[in-house]
Amino acid sequence: MNSFAPIIDPNALVFMAGCMVCIAISQKFGASTFLLIAELIVPMGIVATLMSVITMLGAEKNPAAIYPSISLALLPAAYAILIKGVLSIATDLPRPSESQLALGGLGCLLFISLTLWTAYDVGAFIDIPSIIYISLSMSTVIVMALWGHQPLLATLYRHLSGIGLLGFLIGHIIALQALEEITAVGPAYAIAYLSMFYALILKVLLGILLPTIDTQEDAVPQESLAGNPWLILMSVFWSLALLISIF
Repeated sequence: MNSFAPIIDPNALVFMAGCMVCIAISQKFGASTFLLIAELIVPMGIVATLMSVITMLGAEKNPAAIYPSISLALLPAAYAILIKGVLSIATDLPRPSESQLALGGLGCLLFISLTLWTAYDVGAFIDIPSIIYISLSMSTVIVMALWGHQPLLATLYRHLSGIGLLGFLIGHIIALQALEEITAVGPAYAIAYLSMFYALILKVLLGILLPTIDTQEDAVPQESLAGNPWLILMSVFWSLALLISIF
């Protein structure tokens, strides 16, 4: 038995390689490609892991096969962390350059195509409550950015991971509280995984299309956003009220 077999998945390797090609195209295969890969590869790996988990939970009929399936689903994220760790060793890599819109758009198109190729059932990745949650959360971040005179896309880019994580946690909380009502568990987990999936997809697309988005100078200090806690609380209560009303 090959001892390396449990940690080698050809599909995951192809996906991660394709992700790096998408980034390289947006950077014209220049040296700045490596730093942008280090920045985006982990969200890309988590996207692949979420897709595998969602597909597995929707199609797996044999409970005994779930654990081996989950182990394979975790491999893309593991590969991504390994790639980021290797690239992070180099400290003199050039910053990503502003890519031509056509090249950035091509990189985004290829990433979307790669994601669709990986998704065996596209319908399993469409969830209206998750889309509503992401839309309302993004709207709140946009209001926060306009209120604090922050760069709009840069602020949204920085908050997308938090939006996805919040949806992930809320979905799991609802699922754990609804274990006695089995019909509510599936929709809750759909929100947990798909809200994070949508948020990370958007973050990756913004990162490829506008590779210097995270280096934009703020018009005012970042503390201006923290100076409006009522806006942050409003977004949290807004999201919670939406999800509670759904269930």
